[in-house]
Amino acid sequence: MLEEKYISGEYLEKNPNWHIEESSWKVKHIMPILKRHHLVPNTICEVGCGSGEVLRPLQNRMDDVCTFWGYEVHSATLQEDLAVRILGGFRLLVLAK
Repeated sequence: MLEEKYISGEYLEKNPNWHIEESSWKVKHIMPILKRHHLVPNTICEVGCGSGEVLRPLQNRMDDVCTFWGYEVHSATLQEDLAVRILGGFRLLVLAK
């Protein structure tokens, strides 16, 4: 099954940095989209957030009332440095067994 590669570790093996290098590009495009459409969200959720490197910079640019949620199926995303970000107000829910 296609989703097995995310749970088994196959995807992480081929992409050990969770595409972190693309995160700033994504954030660079998300902020103008929100502004252009006059969107001021109270909640932002990313499904398949990897290590959260898109949510973290978004959180730094958004109003403090905005709550951030990240969902990830692979438990390898829980690293010590990520725990600091969770304590900083961004919530990461790992859905792996």
